[in-house]
Amino acid sequence: SESTKTKASAWTCPACTLINQTENAVCSACDAPKSSGSATSAVAHPGRQASLASADVQREAELRARERVDELRALCRSAGEVFVDDEFPPGDRALYGLGGRHRRRVAEEDQPDGGQLPCGIRWCRLEEIQHEDLPAWRSQPCQFPQLRSPAKLNLVDEMMNFFTGRTNGAAMSQEADRPEAGPVTHGTGWIVVDERATASAADIRQGYLGDCWLLSALAVVAERRSMLRRILLTREVNPEGVYAVQLCVAGLWKTVYIDGFFPCRADTRTLVYSHCRGAQLWVALVEKALAKEFGSYAALTSGRSLEGLAILTGAPCESYELQSDAVQSNQEERELIWAKLLSGAERGCLIGASCGAGAVCRPPPAAAAPQPVGPWRMARPYRQELTDVLSSGDHQQDSGLFWIGFDDLLAYFDSVDIAHCPLNESEVHEVRLSCLLKPKEPLEVFAMTVLERTALDLVLYQPCNRYSDSIVLGDLCLVVCQGDNDLRPGRIIHQTQRYVRNFIMLSAVLDPGVYTVACLSFNKWTLDKPVKLNLAVHSSQQPVLLEQMQCGSQHWLAELVCKLAEKCAPRCQLRPGVDSYYLTTGWAGLICVVVNRDPRQCMLVKCECNGSENVVSTRGAIESTDIIPPLHRQVVMLLSQLESSERYSVHHRIVHQPLHPHHISRMQMHVPPLTDEVSCLHAVLPLD
Repeated sequence: SESTKTKASAWTCPACTLINQTENAVCSACDAPKSSGSATSAVAHPGRQASLASADVQREAELRARERVDELRALCRSAGEVFVDDEFPPGDRALYGLGGRHRRRVAEEDQPDGGQLPCGIRWCRLEEIQHEDLPAWRSQPCQFPQLRSPAKLNLVDEMMNFFTGRTNGAAMSQEADRPEAGPVTHGTGWIVVDERATASAADIRQGYLGDCWLLSALAVVAERRSMLRRILLTREVNPEGVYAVQLCVAGLWKTVYIDGFFPCRADTRTLVYSHCRGAQLWVALVEKALAKEFGSYAALTSGRSLEGLAILTGAPCESYELQSDAVQSNQEERELIWAKLLSGAERGCLIGASCGAGAVCRPPPAAAAPQPVGPWRMARPYRQELTDVLSSGDHQQDSGLFWIGFDDLLAYFDSVDIAHCPLNESEVHEVRLSCLLKPKEPLEVFAMTVLERTALDLVLYQPCNRYSDSIVLGDLCLVVCQGDNDLRPGRIIHQTQRYVRNFIMLSAVLDPGVYTVACLSFNKWTLDKPVKLNLAVHSSQQPVLLEQMQCGSQHWLAELVCKLAEKCAPRCQLRPGVDSYYLTTGWAGLICVVVNRDPRQCMLVKCECNGSENVVSTRGAIESTDIIPPLHRQVVMLLSQLESSERYSVHHRIVHQPLHPHHISRMQMHVPPLTDEVSCLHAVLPLD
């Protein structure tokens, strides 16, 4: 019939599922383009989520937080009481957690000045807390007030214009544009953040807690007002003491509600932990919100600024190690890092550099953003004058800002951290979903639909070990395959290496189509607990669709790992027709796959990993014996790094020999046996 022909020739919109005529290039309802892939595969399902603009995600979170804060404040007013958070009440447990004395000892030992905590800590409300006056230098119109000479000021202005391409008369930094702050009195006048002036890293003061990793990240984020507004959902002090702070914990946005009680010195009633100069509360609020999330203030001791950037921004974050042999000895690696800095600065990314002690050097947003003029000696019009001004010892203001040559950066800093969060949040779309890895059950993966060619950042997260000392970080690996076949993995087009970290990132440019994203972790394989992982997908401008999918084959994972090894590892011939593939360096352990391409003979393969340290085997043993039939392959051994803070070593040896069929009946096929827990990973599979 005519209606049947029309239905057969129509296509279904991958975004809104409207049935369109064949001649329509875009959907007549939502203007989504016609997908080049299968129309039926892109039809929306109940579990499918479309990515949203980051700005829209922020607006929704702020609306929900405002409603909840108003509700809590109304309850407090009706009861005639201030808000006391029963989930994180003031007391020793909030300071030191369940670890008690151990947590307190760690917190005291990790203080920045090596001193002792005050003999007494008292929880105070804002009206009881004393705060510092705003220092006079913050009201100065120039970042370098000691340069009084007009000639020197003109020279610095010219130098800044030369580096940044600004017109004459432009302000030297955001600091110069700040209006003067008003007077502040002790015990009153608290504000969340000064709306009349730009927040500054120079305002941050570390207290009696070794959380410089968090403060370093805050110092970077403070340069962008929009990012602070995203974090501080409650921006005004209220008499009930209800505040909402938004954090990205383990890859998922979470609004944390806290009360207005803060730990103070009993003698002076000043904040004992991190705080701001003057009467600003934003640093103390963020620190307390994170302490509540992780169980105590003591849980915040020690860390890397990269972790802080990920929590505060929710953006894809990556770190480049500057002290590695590859960077120190390879000019191409240095140029790659410099190119990354330039690219990140052009896109408005937040960039910080960390040294071994955890301190941060962050380039000012305009003045010290990387520019392709190289070190100072290349600024020929200002060679001597620039050297004289920047090397002058007259200025003593501790602003935390300074110029440094790129070679010196590589020499004196350990890493550079980049948070990919552009200035315009409407240009980035994001979607976040969770999955559970269960060894006895088929693998959970994600079907991802890309509507237009776009650049993607995929970030895989896991809960960090700040929640408990007993938590062991898992190894993480991301693999992207063509298609969404739940019976067999498609061709691998992108993958990360395997790392034991809080999160890993994969960047790719994908054409329109449907893809499968597999999230892998193995060092908890023998535990009888599911492993929860969170996946965040960030796309440039164009939205993507993400859906959770359970593989229909018990051996989907085993086939994926075989394909991964064959793609990424060099081929090692054991004997004619028999090959092995080893993934070792950069793979947090060992993945060993043996392929028997001989059409007639079985192969006895014994893998010995005696002497390996700080690794755990998915088979529960570091020795295995397997019989691989003709034209089959198998993951014979998979070792994973166990403790992330310690070095691991892998020693492996393969012993192999052909077997005649009549010998097999008298031998055990697999030692250790392939139980239900390991068969989905170590099963013997036929070749393609």
